[in-house]
Amino acid sequence: MTRSRTNVVTAFLLDARDRLLLLKRSENVRTYPGAWAAVSGYQETVDPLLQAERELRQETGLDTAEIELVRKGTPLAVDDPEKDNYWRVHPFRFRHPQPHPSVALNEEHVQYEWIDPERLAEYETVPELQPAWESTSS
Repeated sequence: MTRSRTNVVTAFLLDARDRLLLLKRSENVRTYPGAWAAVSGYQETVDPLLQAERELRQETGLDTAEIELVRKGTPLAVDDPEKDNYWRVHPFRFRHPQPHPSVALNEEHVQYEWIDPERLAEYETVPELQPAWESTSS
């Protein structure tokens, strides 16, 4: 049996104080319930950047007109034999001009935190979140 290959976007959002937004996934989502993640979603549009901007609006309630794209990361392949899937992750780094803007979560998440990016490894995250983050740093 051939594993499915799924394109997804991951949008890392920094605030004005360089704090990273992490979202805790709801127990009701199909993949990785209870794990911490950045804003993410299936790539439903041809352009991954447009999908990342759409996911930012949907999952945070923030006005994307205020959010600036800082860097597009290198897409990476994430093999998850447990889910019988290969993910192709298109990572992006964005910045919001305010410190700790208030986030209006949708049904996909139950909690959010603004953290120092160096603390990312302390969280139980979706697979390969750290390498996706690092791909947006250079």
